[in-house]
Amino acid sequence: MSARTIIRMAAAVVCLLTCASAPALAQKRYQLETTVGGIWMGGYSLGSLDANLIANQAGGGPYTLFKTSSSVGSTGGLDARLGWRASRIFTVEGGLTWSRPQLSTRLFSDVEGAADVTATEKTSQYIIEGAVLASLARPGRAITPFVRAGVGYLRELHDGNSLVQTGTSLHVGGGATFWFGAVARQAIGLRVDGRYYMLHNGLNLGKTNRSMGALSGSVVFGF
Repeated sequence: MSARTIIRMAAAVVCLLTCASAPALAQKRYQLETTVGGIWMGGYSLGSLDANLIANQAGGGPYTLFKTSSSVGSTGGLDARLGWRASRIFTVEGGLTWSRPQLSTRLFSDVEGAADVTATEKTSQYIIEGAVLASLARPGRAITPFVRAGVGYLRELHDGNSLVQTGTSLHVGGGATFWFGAVARQAIGLRVDGRYYMLHNGLNLGKTNRSMGALSGSVVFGF
């Protein structure tokens, strides 16, 4: 990254924060908030499995033909939310997160000495969830930090979208909304937040529970 690019990015951040510091843009309390943006989803391990045969002799242990280790890589995705301000502090939110992470499975320790090989495929991951956001700022502030927690329905497709596996998700996190303008009497701003996801079932391949981090950046509109 060139020095000119860094300077431009820094100038954009300064400009955004300067605009966001004008409290007049956030004086009105908006009942509905909708956000649309991108999200980065972290990768995670799916655990290991062994391809075993039952030994012929009585009391013998399993005979391992080869071993496998699977993981899901980090990826970008889309994040859309609709929130209703239930009170001065709390907002109830529904959302959809979609991404296309890569599933990698490594085969190794073959009993016949075959070379290790890694198979990959693209999967589709959908998280449909509800969440509660708690504001950490007084009304009228242009910069509104918050904490959040939610639960959701997990749907994952693989093998050319022919296999579907479902599960649940839980997340906790926090972030901030920067209100910096208005269009047709609607507030407009930017929202950034980080989340820690805990996934159960879905595409587990032997590891029922796993976790990942996520970072979202969205344009937010207040109505």
